[in-house]
Amino acid sequence: MPSSRTVKLIVDYLHDPIHGDQYESTMGVAASAIKSFFAANNYPIVFSYNKKLFKKNYGENEDAVPSMNLNDLLKILTLDKPSVLQKAVFMAKFHGGMDASTLADKFNFEAYAKIAKHFGSEDPDA
Repeated sequence: MPSSRTVKLIVDYLHDPIHGDQYESTMGVAASAIKSFFAANNYPIVFSYNKKLFKKNYGENEDAVPSMNLNDLLKILTLDKPSVLQKAVFMAKFHGGMDASTLADKFNFEAYAKIAKHFGSEDPDA
């Protein structure tokens, strides 16, 4: 079992104000990763962590979620040069934020014209 000094160091790290701009889930994952590391090395550690302390603030509306449009996604997928796995994750996350009708609407508005232009026709049999 880790010493109380080690536990205090970890809890102090997790509650450090330097993490104030992190999402709740990010800090929760960090706490879980630390616990998993110790457990995997047969040295289980027990501590409590209040991830609600570091709720990221998006201005006046705390429940607001940052948005990403197709141009942002294009920049991430092209300029940032992500791996194939990262591209798949971004696409899944982007798609997951839309219901089927919204995805179809966005596809028809953004992508269909570009596909038709590329193939030189809107007729799929041409």
